[in-house]
Amino acid sequence: MIVFLTTSDTDILTVEGVRSDLPSELEGVVALNPYSLAQDDEAFGRILDEFLPKANLVMARLLGGDKALGDNFPRLEAACRRLGIPLVACSGEPTRDAVFERRSTTPAVLAQTAFEYLNHGGVVNTSNLLRFLSDEVLGSDYGYEPPAPLPQDGVYRPGRLDAVPLDEYRRLYCDDDRPTVGVLFYRAHWVSGNIEFVDTMLDALERRGCNALPVFCSSLRDDDGAVFRKYLTGDDGRAAVDVVICTQSFAMSRNRGPMTLDDADENWDVRILERLDVPILQAIVSTEPQAIWEEREIGLSPLDMAMNVALPELDGRVITVPVSFKEASQNGASGGDLRRYVPNVEQTESVASLTARYARLAHTPVSERKVAIVLSNYPTKAARLGNAVGLDTPASAINLLNAMRDAGYFVEDIPEDGDELMRRLIERCTYDADFLTPEQMRNAEGRVSASEYDEQFASMPRDVQDSMKSDWGDPPGEVYVDDGHLFMAGLRLGNVFVGIQPPRGFGENPIAIYHSPELMPTHHYV
Repeated sequence: MIVFLTTSDTDILTVEGVRSDLPSELEGVVALNPYSLAQDDEAFGRILDEFLPKANLVMARLLGGDKALGDNFPRLEAACRRLGIPLVACSGEPTRDAVFERRSTTPAVLAQTAFEYLNHGGVVNTSNLLRFLSDEVLGSDYGYEPPAPLPQDGVYRPGRLDAVPLDEYRRLYCDDDRPTVGVLFYRAHWVSGNIEFVDTMLDALERRGCNALPVFCSSLRDDDGAVFRKYLTGDDGRAAVDVVICTQSFAMSRNRGPMTLDDADENWDVRILERLDVPILQAIVSTEPQAIWEEREIGLSPLDMAMNVALPELDGRVITVPVSFKEASQNGASGGDLRRYVPNVEQTESVASLTARYARLAHTPVSERKVAIVLSNYPTKAARLGNAVGLDTPASAINLLNAMRDAGYFVEDIPEDGDELMRRLIERCTYDADFLTPEQMRNAEGRVSASEYDEQFASMPRDVQDSMKSDWGDPPGEVYVDDGHLFMAGLRLGNVFVGIQPPRGFGENPIAIYHSPELMPTHHYV
């Protein structure tokens, strides 16, 4: 029996995918991720006590080499020596680790070749790896093919095993009359077949009338952002997609401070995004099970928050919601857990719907686009309207309005400066109860009737409806309602609405209520 210890869950999924095609003597291969077990000496001891005595060979592919297991790697080495079991060690990184390979007890060429099989990845290479190890170390005669390179990046299509040439994909699967959405995901998911969450997103996009262009790669930074040039831009250097959904983690840039187009950042050129000039939505692929996300008050783990929210924001990506979670299922053949990304269908549909609206907006003439600029109002006082420490929000709003007008948006009656903007907003209508008058409520720029709001409210999930009713009463509620209408404070300047953030805090301690994770937002936020 071969015991395959790997810190890559995708390796384990790939082994399961080839198990039925292996010779019967190799079907019992055990594939385990020792990383989590290494945090518990007793749990790691079970690997040594339960699996090693039955093993003929141990293959260790570890991200970070022996450091991945800390003091437990010497325990593994000692157990292999004591039991006379050959050990093959290679790096889990994209580049070889010659020092770690020397921890192998087999000829050096075996670890080097094993690394090549695993680095290329995929079911064919994994199947040949197991045959190769069995023939060369254990003396079997199954036969094997040498490591076969697989594309480092490419276009994926459900139902096809190969990467599809871009021209062929556009000819067969795209309609020139539809908007196009690029979907970026990791190559590791493609080679292991861990792509159910990608398939679910593609289906949701195509049902909404979009061309979905799924592209896999190991890193967005590779070759100075080559994936953007190769697949998402045309020969003229302009965007060939209307929107991008990115499921990959981290930021593309490592630059930690203010950056100009002339700044150098190793392996990354910010001008790639400047030329692309389309919205990039971050669809979060969580590294934890959904149940943990649901139970935790803050939702995502600190690790997921860093990798999939904070760092991607540095590239200007629009953060959405988790669309898949890493779930474990019992691996009967290996005795361990299989971890794969399982889609959250409801939230995938939500992201696809948002993306489709962005895509349609790209095909709407600029002069016909309608935009809302909402100024913060915390707490709900006229004196705090647009407040931001150290920043002049009103002046920024005026600059934005002028820039939009110059770009072709229909914007009219722009206030002369920030002071005039604030004066007009306050005179028209605010949510400051000390100054709000019945006339202002009646003349508020935005008014939503109870019947119109009822239709919107009814489209929300039942549990959300129940919570909002519990906190704020039956729609439209009783807070900032005039004659059965929700009123929205702000100014209409052509096709641009400059609004004021509806209040969230009320009572004796409004600031505390603002930050309450249990209190639902008011009906205005729907």
